[in-house]
Amino acid sequence: MVILRCDYCGSENFSVGEGLYTCNRCGIQYTIPTVIQQFSYLLSINPMGNMNTQTSFMPQSNEFEINGGTLVKYNGKNQDVIVPDNVISIGPNAFRGQYITSIKLPSGLKSIQNNAFYGCKSLYSIELPMGLTEIGYEAFGEMTLSELSIPESVINFSGAFSGCTIGNLYIKYMSDEMKYKAFSYTEQINNVYILNGTEKCIDYISTQKFFRNKKWNIDSIFFPQNIDILTNLDKLAIVPANHVYVGKTDIEFCIDIDIIDSTMKKGNGDNYLYIIRLCYNSNIIGVYEYNIYDLYKISDDLISLIWNSTTPQIPKLYWERFNIEKKIRNHIQKRGRI
Repeated sequence: MVILRCDYCGSENFSVGEGLYTCNRCGIQYTIPTVIQQFSYLLSINPMGNMNTQTSFMPQSNEFEINGGTLVKYNGKNQDVIVPDNVISIGPNAFRGQYITSIKLPSGLKSIQNNAFYGCKSLYSIELPMGLTEIGYEAFGEMTLSELSIPESVINFSGAFSGCTIGNLYIKYMSDEMKYKAFSYTEQINNVYILNGTEKCIDYISTQKFFRNKKWNIDSIFFPQNIDILTNLDKLAIVPANHVYVGKTDIEFCIDIDIIDSTMKKGNGDNYLYIIRLCYNSNIIGVYEYNIYDLYKISDDLISLIWNSTTPQIPKLYWERFNIEKKIRNHIQKRGRI
């Protein structure tokens, strides 16, 4: 009896029946003459068709270029790819720009190196195996993925999805190790589901160390149920997403603006005190006060004027979301100043 290794997918798991050896992974069938031709060695096949587990055989195939467990290059033409079981690492540029529509990765895979799948624009989904620990820079760059699940074993994947558009992103466990620049410059993410993690995951996301982008580009973020809402309101308020959930609770913030006329004068303009409150239900998260002088001079520099203020700054995310500038401008226009 012998173990055979499938010439197509590298599996060593076969079933035997009616003179055919069928690969249990990819379904390709071999007759005994074909088996003799396709494999480098064949010791014996007993009359019952059972296969010995003492010796394994390597296929004579040019589809996968493998060196020391690293898949160096995929030379095949198949659009549906099954990576051999003996691969533990996918090398740089191994599939770069290839026209593939699906791929099955082996359970023993440990790393995917830089640019491995860069520009595989026809690959819309990929299942990353548990046990994978590292994904290199732009390994999946410039791709569109309808769904992506990051196993909790992955701790290093800084910039791996640069330029990607992702539909639903599932993070099985947000650990301390994966916090920095994990999704640097990802083009768009519709929904992010953090299935498990400590309260520190809010720190990583609210400070944009995890999703580091020039623009906020996430529709909804779902934090795990164990997050305490009230003690983390100030951080939840600046999470870079249109909608924020803790478990099934929709965290909706609101803005209150009070505009107070002061009797103080400076130059030719009145002094107005703008009091902006960021609130969650009846909880006031932050109070921001701005004195604006010389309203005659204010035009397109309103944002610069406030952002150069020495007072605490309301998060830019909420400045845009609640049209704070528009409300202040409307007040100024009613006073006939611009």
